[in-house]
Amino acid sequence: MTDDPIDTHKEFLLDRLRVATLRCRLMENELLSIGTALRHDMIGPDMAVRWAHDMGVLWLIEPLPGTVGAVAIANITEQGSKANG
Repeated sequence: MTDDPIDTHKEFLLDRLRVATLRCRLMENELLSIGTALRHDMIGPDMAVRWAHDMGVLWLIEPLPGTVGAVAIANITEQGSKANG
């Protein structure tokens, strides 16, 4: 590898793209785990939403249907307020 700034920036960008790819795979695995747990009645819809929120992947499944989303989000917001207040 040379000291050429273009090559350095290129390698940095390639490294960041590899990291982003791994983060996407992690998010995919989290979503699959949530879906599997929900499908097999290991957790309920509210817990699935909380899990997705805690793992930072809730934005991938929004908007949530009807009361499932509203109730779960309200619970998350309420518990966050209690922790901060």
